[in-house]
Amino acid sequence: MSMKNRTIAAMVGILLCRLAIVAQNDMGLYFIRDLPQSAFLNPAHQIPCRVFVGIPALSSIHAGYDNSLFTYNDALIRTPKDSLIPNFDFFLTHSRKGKIEFLRTEFEISLIHFGFKLKKRYYVSFFIRDRVDVGLHYPINLIRLPLTGNAPYIGETYRMDGLRVFGTYFREWALGLSKVVNPRLTIGARAQLLFGKANLHTYYNNLYLYTNPDIYQLEASSSLQLNASPLVVTTDGNNQLQSAEIPQMSITSFLLNRKNKGLALSAGIMYQYTDEIILEASLLDMGIIYWQYVPVRIQEKARFNHDGFRYNPVTREFENVQQTVDSVLQSYTLSVSDKGYLTALSPKLYMGGTYQLSPWLQAGILLRNELYHNRLNTGLAPSLHLNYKALTVVANITYIHRSLINPGLGINIQTHRFGFYAISDNVYGLFKYKSMRYTNVRLGFNLFWGCPRSKAQGLPPCPAYEDIPQKRSRLKELQGR
Repeated sequence: MSMKNRTIAAMVGILLCRLAIVAQNDMGLYFIRDLPQSAFLNPAHQIPCRVFVGIPALSSIHAGYDNSLFTYNDALIRTPKDSLIPNFDFFLTHSRKGKIEFLRTEFEISLIHFGFKLKKRYYVSFFIRDRVDVGLHYPINLIRLPLTGNAPYIGETYRMDGLRVFGTYFREWALGLSKVVNPRLTIGARAQLLFGKANLHTYYNNLYLYTNPDIYQLEASSSLQLNASPLVVTTDGNNQLQSAEIPQMSITSFLLNRKNKGLALSAGIMYQYTDEIILEASLLDMGIIYWQYVPVRIQEKARFNHDGFRYNPVTREFENVQQTVDSVLQSYTLSVSDKGYLTALSPKLYMGGTYQLSPWLQAGILLRNELYHNRLNTGLAPSLHLNYKALTVVANITYIHRSLINPGLGINIQTHRFGFYAISDNVYGLFKYKSMRYTNVRLGFNLFWGCPRSKAQGLPPCPAYEDIPQKRSRLKELQGR
C-alpha cells in the first residue's frame, strides 16, 4: 500500500474504529436563544443582530462521549500491588441477560457559519460543518459467556445477537430560514445537503451457541451484513477473505469527495404561550445518504462445530489447537457486492419550554429523544439561565442512563461585536473522566453587526443587554411596521 493509501487508511481507521473521544445532546445550548448556534437545535431561533459571522473553523467545535453501561472505574479495579485488572464482577452483577448496551462518540466542527436578517421578520442562516459519528451496540450475553462459561446453558441456545458497529463521516451544507409569523409564533426550517466521506455500517448480526447435553459438542452459527465506503474487498475461489483495503486517493480528494450524496430536513417552532412562558419543539436530521463511491456490501455466514480440545498428558499440550483454528477460519463464506446502499441519519426530537422568573432569571425544562439505529435514547434536563448584561450563564442537570450525576454548565459572553461561548452537559465528567458515562463540550467564537441598542441603559448594541420586557416591546414594534 502506498504512503497516500496508508495515510487515508489511518485517517478512516481513527474516525470509524476508535471509540476514544467524542454523543451529541446539547441540552444546555438549546435555550440560549441569542446565540446563533442554538439554531442548530431549533431552526426557528433568531438572534436580534442584523448580521453574524462565525469565525471559520472556530465558530462551533463539539465533542462528546456516551456509554450506557460502565465507567472507567467500573470496568477496571486497582490491586494492592497497584496494577489494573478487569472488574468482571461488575458486568455479572450490573448487566441483564439479553440486554443490548452501547458506546457512542461524536465530533463536529463548523467550517463556515453566517446569517442575516431579511425584511425584519425573516432570518437566513448558512453553515458548512463536518460531522463524525461512531457507535457500537454490543449484547451483554457476549460479555457474560466467557465469564460464566457455557455450563449454565447446556441444552439451550445461547443468543448473542445485536453486535453492531456504526461509523459515519460526512459534510453538511445547510440553509436555514426562520420567520416571525406574529408576536407569539416563530417557525423555522432547514434544508441540508450531505456529502458522505466514509462509512462503516452493520445491518444485522445473528450469533448463537448451542451445547449438546449428551456429548457436550459446541455448535456455533453466525450471519451478518456489513456495508462500507470507500473499501475494496477481494475473496478467493472458496469465498474466503483475501484482502480489504482503502482505495488509493490523496487526502485532498478524500476530503473533497462529493460522490456520496444525501439530503436531510430539520424544522422547529417557538410559541409565546404567556408573557412568561415560551414553548418550543424541533425535529432534526430527517435524512439519508446514498453511498456509491467504492461501496462494498458483505454478507457473511458461518457454522462451526467443536468437539473440544484434546490434551496430551505426556507432552502437556493441546494437540488440536491449530486444526481448530483452521476449521473456524474455513467455516465462513462471504458474498461480496459493489452496489451502492443507503444509510439514515439519527432523527432527534426536542420538546421543552422556559418560564421567566424575573428579568434576569429564567427556568427551563427540555426533553430529548433520539432514534439511534433503532434504539431510542432519551434525556431530560431542567435548567436555570442567568442573564446579566453581556453574560449568560446556564446550569442544568441531565437525567440519562438512569443517572442524575450529570451537572451541566455553560457561559455565553456576547458584546456588540464579539462573542465567545463554552457549554458542557456534564462538567463533572470533564474533570472526573474515570467516573463518567456521559459528557460533551461545545465552544466557539462569533462576530456581530447591527445589534439593537438598549435605550434604558445606553450601552453598546447587544441583545444580552436587553431585559425581556424590552425585547418583547421591540418585537411588537417590528411586527407593526
